[in-house]
Amino acid sequence: MKKEFYWFNEHDIEQVALVEKEISNIIIEQNIVPCHTGALKIHLDITGELDTILDGNITCQCGKELLTFQGSADAKNLLIKKGTPC
Repeated sequence: MKKEFYWFNEHDIEQVALVEKEISNIIIEQNIVPCHTGALKIHLDITGELDTILDGNITCQCGKELLTFQGSADAKNLLIKKGTPC
């Protein structure tokens, strides 16, 4: 399944790769499937005073929110909330 990652701000390349890998694993574990053909859109941002919080969501091409998450900037400890299935 194709994935398109959109970062709101620029971050360290190694951290970006780590987070994108973790989020890709979550997509598989949570069985996230888009309702329309095309790539999943994954919006990400690392925030907080010390850049320690990861916020993001995963949407279908149609804009339907499939999953939201927030937690540690390394994506190892996230609170995940599933959206309504397509």
